[in-house]
Amino acid sequence: MFSALWDLFGSMVRALFDLGGAVLRVVFQLFSAVASAIFWPFRATWGLVSGNWGSLGPWTPAYLGVCVVVFLALVGLLLYGRWKRGRL
Repeated sequence: MFSALWDLFGSMVRALFDLGGAVLRVVFQLFSAVASAIFWPFRATWGLVSGNWGSLGPWTPAYLGVCVVVFLALVGLLLYGRWKRGRL
């Protein structure tokens, strides 16, 4: 009886650790993907400056255009907020 309860407890703990490991792996992969998307323009710029054109390979010009639009939108929101506060 005790052995069966211990096996059940061990299986539940193992399943909990498996689930926790899977969740952490997904979180780390999401952070990695977001960091890659955010820092890609800097890597690409540095690659172009240093003569490494291969850094542009996996991305399309449309992605670079979206990055520029998002950056300009953020700058526009910053300037609008400062204008509304009268500090522009």
